[in-house]
Amino acid sequence: MTGPFFEDLEPGRIFRSSGMTLTDGHAAWFLSLAGDRNPVHIDDTIARRAGLARAPLNTALLAHVAIGHSTVATQEVVANLFYTNVLFPRPVLPGATLRTTTRVLGRAEATARLDRPPRGKVLLDIETIDDDGRVVVSMNRTALVRKASRDDTGAAAPVDPSVTDPANMAVALAEWGPLAAVLGQGPPGWLAAVVGADELPDPVVGALELVRATGNLAKAHRDSQFGQDGRRLVYGGHTLSIAQAALSRRITSEHVVVGWEGCNHPAPVFEEDLLTTSVTGFTAIHDSDRFSLRRVEVETHTGEGDARREAQ
Repeated sequence: MTGPFFEDLEPGRIFRSSGMTLTDGHAAWFLSLAGDRNPVHIDDTIARRAGLARAPLNTALLAHVAIGHSTVATQEVVANLFYTNVLFPRPVLPGATLRTTTRVLGRAEATARLDRPPRGKVLLDIETIDDDGRVVVSMNRTALVRKASRDDTGAAAPVDPSVTDPANMAVALAEWGPLAAVLGQGPPGWLAAVVGADELPDPVVGALELVRATGNLAKAHRDSQFGQDGRRLVYGGHTLSIAQAALSRRITSEHVVVGWEGCNHPAPVFEEDLLTTSVTGFTAIHDSDRFSLRRVEVETHTGEGDARREAQ
């Protein structure tokens, strides 16, 4: 037994990580892992136009570090159910050292069944700061976690947080303004052309390396006996990285993914699965003289024909 188990994750409990300095090596490695071609994160000349010394790190990489840090609370995870209100409030350059605080907000018993080990749902609040104490990642994460026994704790708190109001989101993202001001604009109607399937399916590789590099301690992603069907589960953020990379191929103009309003994981993903991503819609949520925010809806599937399943 390792833990912490569901019973140990009482609301209000706090976990604090040690620091992790992100380098050029991390940025290059992540580019090879996810294949995200968004020029904002690989072209220093764009950053210099905005007064930045370097291209900022890919926001998905920042999320991986925050989530990896938070798994000290969820080493006994069965599966991650969803992420909500994921925000990247400011650009982060190579050389920054990140630290994460994870707080248990609530928990609820899952439906008890004799054909599976007992488990419960846990809602976490995750906040990652840089060297100067500024928040660089914030999110809620809801995880399904093993219980130490079948005894019912009676826990029944809400574990599905409400989504951040777009007006508050725009305020939180204000520091992206200088970079947004220098990004090239697409032609009229360019976003409508983004809707559709990415034509480059991508296999899941490097899953174990990703969890190791970001300090992800969840047993389900490292040991097949804690996964599903005798196989290690691919960490959900890995699927999101591949989806975000596909989005960078669909959106041909300069852009930044500054948040994930919500990310659901309705089916498991395994190593070597072939993922196909489609953009299914978009909504304008904020426009100002500093920047515009668009909600882009994305679905990722794995497999083909009868084996096809929604992964995210």
